Amino acid sequence: SSSPRVRRSAVVALSLGTLCSFFARSGSRAFSDGGLSDEGDLLQPLRQLTQREWRICAGHEGGFCRCTGTAAFHSVMGDWAMVRHVNGSIRCSSFEFGQDPRPGLMKLCSCRDGLAWPESVADGLNGTVARQLLPRVEVGPANAGCGAEDDGAWTPCSVMSSRYDASIVPDRLLPRLPPDEQQDAAFRKLDLCHGIARPDQALRILGVYPSSIPSALVPMKASAAPLCAVVFSPDRGPIWDGRAAIFCPTDPPKCLEGACECADAGLSRVDLRKVDAAEDSKKPCWVCVPKEQASANSSEASPASSPTGSSPEGRMT
Repeated sequence: SSSPRVRRSAVVALSLGTLCSFFARSGSRAFSDGGLSDEGDLLQPLRQLTQREWRICAGHEGGFCRCTGTAAFHSVMGDWAMVRHVNGSIRCSSFEFGQDPRPGLMKLCSCRDGLAWPESVADGLNGTVARQLLPRVEVGPANAGCGAEDDGAWTPCSVMSSRYDASIVPDRLLPRLPPDEQQDAAFRKLDLCHGIARPDQALRILGVYPSSIPSALVPMKASAAPLCAVVFSPDRGPIWDGRAAIFCPTDPPKCLEGACECADAGLSRVDLRKVDAAEDSKKPCWVCVPKEQASANSSEASPASSPTGSSPEGRMT
């Protein structure tokens, strides 16, 4: 079996998305230009897909790392790293990166260049996270969008997400992280997927619900996702070209707080949460169901929960 040091190094290599050439030059036995020297070439396929050059952006702790992309705060040996998405510069310190697992050892910072994502993409990701949705990244043709005619053109970008400490986190657990860490992980995944994609390909995000099945492995139509946005186009660069409509889910008990509409004209929107005196302060949580079911729930609503006696939208009790 592999040593703890090699296993930890493998986690760092996977979550950073590439093998850092300067790690190999530093003398660490865990990293080499051919992959994991103690474990054969297990990471070679991933390395070939995601090989991106890292550069030292701050040669000592306390210096400033100028980086647009992913910055790593690490020891000289490279056996651990703290990572952040950066859009300009960051001080190379445990205060900025949040942790120092190797106190007393010399550290430096490195950068893997990525895209300069605009504020619109940050706002879009914030909205995705606020709705408790996972940003699923997909790669497709330059002219593909969020319409039904484009569903077969997009391919999921199956890159694993990582936390600030570079540890791998399953996508279904991402919503348990603080919102800022979820957004940071999404930006780093976008940069990795952009590096994997061909220069003539676009990227889009589907906001999907957490699932025990890895979301990147399941084919999905844009209409099945509450949120859809193209986030990179070869012609326009990084953008947030979002679908105007936010779609409600169609499979209770999943529901969505905030404004949403039904993607299928044969469905009606209903509030999944019970309407009674104890829950008056709760926000509505919407789901789309067949119109017959919506009508049944609307007719069963009490006068107290529907002051006018009727409503164009049902409420599930």
